[in-house]
Order: sequence, then structure tokens, then C-alpha cells
Amino acid sequence: MSRNNRERRATDTRRVERVNEESDEEEYEEKNRFYDDNDRPGEIFRIYSLGKRVNQSKITIKLNGVSQEFTIDSGSSADVLDRDSWNELKRIGKIKGIRWNSELPNTNLFAYGIEEPLKVLGKFYANVTFQDTLLENVSFIVLDGKGDPLLGKDTAIKLGVLRIGNINFNSKTDTEKSNNYYVNKYPDLFEGVGKLKDFKLKIAVDKDVTPLAQPVRRVPYQLRGQVEQKLKELKKLDIIERVNGPSSWISPVVVSPKKNSDIRLRRHEKSQ
Repeated sequence: MSRNNRERRATDTRRVERVNEESDEEEYEEKNRFYDDNDRPGEIFRIYSLGKRVNQSKITIKLNGVSQEFTIDSGSSADVLDRDSWNELKRIGKIKGIRWNSELPNTNLFAYGIEEPLKVLGKFYANVTFQDTLLENVSFIVLDGKGDPLLGKDTAIKLGVLRIGNINFNSKTDTEKSNNYYVNKYPDLFEGVGKLKDFKLKIAVDKDVTPLAQPVRRVPYQLRGQVEQKLKELKKLDIIERVNGPSSWISPVVVSPKKNSDIRLRRHEKSQ
């Protein structure tokens, strides 16, 4: 074999190995899940699987009063069930006396990468309920195969479980408006310092730890007046109390200025 042929064969081998690796990473498992990619709206859909890479969003809704779990897919244009799920709905419906309005389908469904359409068993209509939302006469397609029931984009949006577009959750403006609403509605609950009534807190202390008395820290001269005023305020609010005898634990005060010219008093914690 000439040198050029050997090099060409080595190059082809590397190319095949690389393609195989990429194919393994993107292998579709149709038996696990059906997904819908609308090529021509109202006529042809592609149903395929992305395996474990799909972020599964499941929801339980009621079809004519019967609970059924679905996987939400924002790229799906059809609501799909497999044979087993449909048989289970019919079994429960028979027990509860529920009649299902079914008919032969007029929609072609295609598996990903396959030109032959999937075998569609039929189509049925049901009233869909989720929390306080009711959708009447929603159509579902039943496939001859196994897979998780799929809730399409349109139905998910109507049920309020899917939103598409820019969504601003918990914006600062909305939070401020909400806070002001409750402050104005219940002003007596937002005055002073909140306290727990008829409640005793037991603080667990490790008896093996030696008490530590730290030396007093000097308070800056320009802050002494504010510190004295703050101590009186905290004592009046019954947040702190004066200790007249010796104490095993002593922590110096650390003064932290606030933006509104007020101060905050903190303890200086020191590990042994």
C-alpha cells in the first residue's frame, strides 16, 4: 500500500470514529418519549425523543375527571397519548361511567428521521381541568406505541402552566407596591419591634466551653452620644437589660454607621 493510500485510509478512519461519537451523543430513543415539531401546522408533525437531556416538566391534569400525568413540551403542537395510557383512561372511565368521544384521526404523525407515518389508533375529545381552569372539548391523539403522554404548547398555555416571552418575576417595583399595600392596610402590625408572645426560647450552651470575657473597646468620640442614645432606646424597647453583677461572658460593642445617619450595635465575637 502506498504512503498516500495509508494516509487517506487513516483520515477516513478518524472521520468515521468522530461521526459515530457524535451520533452516540445525539441518539434518539423513540420508545421513551414522543415530541412534536410542527413542519406544516395542522397537517404534519414530527414526534421524537431527546432522552435524558430533556428537562422533564410534568403536570397532572384531569381528563373528564380522570387524573393523567403529562410532560409539557413548548415545541409540541399536538396533545398525544400512547396506547397504554388510553386503555387505562378507558378502564377507569368504564368504572366511573364516563363516555369518551372518539373518532378516526385526520392527522399524520411522523417519527424523527422516518418518512413512514406512525400508526395512529384514534383521536378523542375530553374536558381538561387543572386547578381552577377548565378547557372543553380538547382533542388528544392516541399512538400505537409506548411513551409518556405529551401536553402540547397551545393546551399548556391555555392552562396557564406555560408562558412564552419575556417574564419578569418578583420585580423590585412589584415587591415595593406589595409591601406598601400591607403596611397601609395593617399599620398597627408594622409599628415598633415585633415580639413573640407567651414563648420561651431555650438556648443550648456547651458546658465544656470556657466562658470568655473580652476587654472593652473604645467607642469613637463622635459616636458616643449616638451609642448612649441607642442603648437607652434598646432598653426601653426591652431588647436589652442592664446587668448589675459580674458576668462570665463579655463581648465588646462594635458600632456600625447606617446610611440614614443612624447606627447599629453589634457584638464582637471572638473564637477561643
